[in-house]
Amino acid sequence: MASTNDLKNGMVLNIEGQLWAVIEFQHVKPGKGPAFVRTKLKNVESNKTVDKTFNAGTKVETANVDKRTMQYLYNDGTSYVFMDTSTYDQLEVAPEIVGDAKNFMLENRGRHRRDQRGPRALRRAARLGRAADQPHRPRPAG
Repeated sequence: MASTNDLKNGMVLNIEGQLWAVIEFQHVKPGKGPAFVRTKLKNVESNKTVDKTFNAGTKVETANVDKRTMQYLYNDGTSYVFMDTSTYDQLEVAPEIVGDAKNFMLENRGRHRRDQRGPRALRRAARLGRAADQPHRPRPAG
């Protein structure tokens, strides 16, 4: 249990049996009346966003949530397969859970992956109008 005075962005709360992530919060002390905490919460399962106001100092139940870096490997037709980059465990996720995020995922790309050629080569390739993985061929002299 935590107090509403202890809320932080990214914290996950268990409210009425559902998990809600704190997107933003604001502690308000009006000139008259008691202080309160205005929050914007996002449902972890449905992505629904709601505004909720708590009295300052109210106890709320926090949830323990594991946060891991995962790499999207492939779609096998029935589920999306992810790999935990620290343990190499693979996890299958249903398309309903992935939702619209599927439009932004690239296979075999890690979340924090950097191209081995570096940002300078990528900028140069973009400027020259070719893909970054194409080799550089100097122009013939003359």
